[in-house]
Amino acid sequence: MWRKHKSANETDKTTILKEINELNDKIDTIQAHKNACNRIIVRCEEFKGDYKKEIEYKEKANELIKEAKQKKVKNG
Repeated sequence: MWRKHKSANETDKTTILKEINELNDKIDTIQAHKNACNRIIVRCEEFKGDYKKEIEYKEKANELIKEAKQKKVKNG
């Protein structure tokens, strides 16, 4: 577009410049959306990891509770 702008006459330059500015605004908006999506993906991966750790902790706690109950029954 800039090449087109450079070689155009004055009336066309104004029109081309408006198009360039509109495209720049659209590009900026799309780039902002892309960055937001990337941040969301990263956060989802973090939540996924945290969720897996939480499940592991609960399973380990349940195992320890079962072991404690079994020891209590054997000693009881």
